[in-house]
Amino acid sequence: MSTVTDQSAIKALVQWRQWWWGGGISVTLSAGSGVMKSSAESTPRKSIGEVIYDAFKSPRKGSTAEGRNTPENRSPGSPARGCVDRRAQSLAGHYSSRRLAHNGHHSKVAILRPALSLEAPMPTIQPLPRVYMDLSIEGIKQTARLVIELRPDMAPKLCENFIALCTGERGFGYRDSQMFRCLPGWWIQGGDFQCNDGEGGRAALGDSELISAETTELEPKPGAVEMLCMSTNDKGSLMVGSQFFIHVKKYSYTHVFGYVIEGLDIIDKITQLGDATQVYRPSKTITICDCGRLAA
Repeated sequence: MSTVTDQSAIKALVQWRQWWWGGGISVTLSAGSGVMKSSAESTPRKSIGEVIYDAFKSPRKGSTAEGRNTPENRSPGSPARGCVDRRAQSLAGHYSSRRLAHNGHHSKVAILRPALSLEAPMPTIQPLPRVYMDLSIEGIKQTARLVIELRPDMAPKLCENFIALCTGERGFGYRDSQMFRCLPGWWIQGGDFQCNDGEGGRAALGDSELISAETTELEPKPGAVEMLCMSTNDKGSLMVGSQFFIHVKKYSYTHVFGYVIEGLDIIDKITQLGDATQVYRPSKTITICDCGRLAA
């Protein structure tokens, strides 16, 4: 065998070969001689992911801070890099559960990047506040009640604004306003108590008509309630008023502040009333005939 020029690479190759064939050969390299020795001593078998990780983890002999093997200078795709790729959120758990099959042997791939969770953070405020909305649908005598659980621990301003609009404590709010847009299978839109067409509405906090939007990391699951961003301020921050969406399909939302915990099946049926020829305005009038805050 020729002189070993990169002992770590040769060792990684032999360990991978050992993993591939399922053998138990222990491999050692003589220091300075470049001679590879083997023995029949059994060693625990490593996965290919662990072998690659170990090979890249240890810098080569004589490498410096300017070398390409240091953690600071590795490319983003390097298995040994300890960074978290935010774009990998949609692939949560991908690296932690994949398995590969080679030559009849199954081996779990080493976790090279942390798997990010899309689950909603545990609430720090108990009990969480709840509000209700009673919906009246044209042609149906019975009203339908929605119960929304808010998360003021994640979005205090948005929740305070929404509660004030539900209770009408400022002299205006959601009562007698309409759900003016329905996208079948996706969401309903409401909260424009001034025009009922998406052109009006205002916030209930302070004297300004709009307040800055709070970006949350709450799970975008069905039933998510999100404020509609109306404009931006001088600093480029998104601003919201009173208009909101109730989603029935999981997607990517950034201003979620609560969830429908009762009546989501009703919302799903209401979305089907949207008329594509009329900018998805509902074919029947849907009115919030009553709303308010539920006692804890």
